[in-house]
Amino acid sequence: MVRAAGSADRAFLRRLGLRVKVLRTARSMSQERLAEAAGLDRTYVSRIERGAHNVTVLTLVRVAEVLDVSAGQLLDSAWDVDPIGRGRTEQARMPADRGATAARRQGSDRAY
Repeated sequence: MVRAAGSADRAFLRRLGLRVKVLRTARSMSQERLAEAAGLDRTYVSRIERGAHNVTVLTLVRVAEVLDVSAGQLLDSAWDVDPIGRGRTEQARMPADRGATAARRQGSDRAY
């Protein structure tokens, strides 16, 4: 069953996109250059960076290779760290489904 993207999913995609943008700009790379090197359209890179597109694993691997990081590092950073350096966030640490499970285990009615 496919579920619609929730707010936690959208927030994750925004953090992932921001991480891509931070790494790209740290390398003085334009969206056009990243797109060309990864075999993508520039507008697609823009949508990834804005969190407006749920990028496929294979595309994420290609983007990561161009940025000289692993796809796992991009994903980990999107879960664990606010990409602009403000530290960990509760929602960033845990996917929505696991957060709800953890909240139930702790006896809380609140799902993250």
